[in-house]
Amino acid sequence: RLEALDLRWSQLTPHAKHALLWDSGAVSASEDSYVQVYVSCGMSMSDIAISKDSLGTVLPTTDCLGPHGVTYVRQVGAVASFGALDRLTRCTISDAPLPNSNATTSVVYSQDALLPSDIPSLRVVLHRDETGTARPAIHSFIDAATSTTLSCPLVSQSVGLVILCGSRWKQRQALNGFTSALRPFTRPPPVPAHSISNVQNGAAVQRYEQPPPTPSTVPPSGPYYPQHHDRPSTDHPRPSHLSSLARNPFQSPSNSNLLDQLNPSAALAKLDQVPSHLRLPFDSITTTQLVDTGIRCKVYFGRYNHKLVVAVKTITLDHVHDHEIVDAFAEEIRLMASFHHPNVVALLGFAWDSVSLGSLMAVTEYLSQGNLSRFLTDNPALHWDLKASLALDVARALQYLHGLLQPKVIHRDIKPKNILLDWPSAKLSGFGVSREAMDDETLTAGVGSALYMAPEALRSGYYSVSADMYSFGCVLCELDTQRPLYADIDVPAKRIMHLILEEGLVPAVTPACPPAIRALAHQCFHQDASMRPTAFDVARDLDLFVHGDVGGGLV
Repeated sequence: RLEALDLRWSQLTPHAKHALLWDSGAVSASEDSYVQVYVSCGMSMSDIAISKDSLGTVLPTTDCLGPHGVTYVRQVGAVASFGALDRLTRCTISDAPLPNSNATTSVVYSQDALLPSDIPSLRVVLHRDETGTARPAIHSFIDAATSTTLSCPLVSQSVGLVILCGSRWKQRQALNGFTSALRPFTRPPPVPAHSISNVQNGAAVQRYEQPPPTPSTVPPSGPYYPQHHDRPSTDHPRPSHLSSLARNPFQSPSNSNLLDQLNPSAALAKLDQVPSHLRLPFDSITTTQLVDTGIRCKVYFGRYNHKLVVAVKTITLDHVHDHEIVDAFAEEIRLMASFHHPNVVALLGFAWDSVSLGSLMAVTEYLSQGNLSRFLTDNPALHWDLKASLALDVARALQYLHGLLQPKVIHRDIKPKNILLDWPSAKLSGFGVSREAMDDETLTAGVGSALYMAPEALRSGYYSVSADMYSFGCVLCELDTQRPLYADIDVPAKRIMHLILEEGLVPAVTPACPPAIRALAHQCFHQDASMRPTAFDVARDLDLFVHGDVGGGLV
């Protein structure tokens, strides 16, 4: 963060050093060592204090009078058990550097009672409850002895925050906005200390983050035509509402509060297979607005070299140290780097900071019209002469993945939210769960979106190119109805899944659906996967339909 600004540690004021360490999650454990604080996804270090309202009766507290004449809340009495408190903590710390022999039974919760002029020290202290269980807590203090007492200190004594943490979480990423606050140190006069840090009134360090830009609202050029993305570089394109670059798998990730130690060898091996010209300088990528967030990834509107508009996909903070997710993300980048087709979203490159693969970013072309699902909702009653060309584009993308690539690629998550618009074309995206397959090989399933998955994939746990074609049939039905699948069936989702698996339920089309489209969807839903059309078959039939050679014209 300092190198990017051509700064050295020695150039910072003591207060700025203090603030930078805190903002990075580094807190002193002794006179000569620091430990790393981890926070939950979407939080910063200024969010980790437990609120009084959430404590309830979990911990005995009392009101104390501080030196500024304001009452603050502080723990009194020992902690019977950390069990209930563990559910309230918003940070964790690797307690390996904290010897259990030094654990104390002192206070683990106190609100702030510092004077505005106080600059406290920060120290991690290991605490022990009455069962012998240990937990770390962060103490901010002027006098260390005052910080740990289990009673109200003297009114004249300044008392800082005490923040209980759990053991190990997910490491937070540095805030680019805070880094920008260091820029004034490159030129005199130095900024006042209060503009860098603020630890009073329960706040930790002030979070410096630029607000997102206001999206453009230029109207489309026609009733069915979304805004084109070719805009002046000074005007941000309108972001999609639900970018399909964000992965949304059927199965939820496993719950774990432990920080998995990332073994980068597997991910690096995948990235080594990506052409070197696609490795972009980490500092050349800037992000300004969150476009979409998924379970494991986020997508931002960004720019490459401050000029080219791009979409930037990153791993969410609570998964940056999950080696399986990082490996899968690296595999997605490797796979996308091999794609070169006008109907597949193009990978422009990838970047990481060469320190942690948790910083890995995939940089793709930015398609401001958003995904097909949103487009169909926003533009009701579209004619099939418009929709058929979009379906043909998707079919051509599948034709490329299934038949022209060696080895073939099974997408495994075909759905309207994974189809982006670059008007008048459509492009397939959402390759986070895609895999290569040799010959007639099938792949482990359980990774796509349930309602779009072929029954055999749901039932047996294996996926093939034929399962992709079933999902394509679902897309045809949604193009026809312009409503979510099974929207007319008012039963719980589990009941729909039962009907799909046990009674052969498939999506329906409207009475006005062109016969050729109806027949094509019906073929895609064949219960015998081997009888479904290939991507070549579908592309051929749709090409005939688009050019008016089937069904006596377009409807």
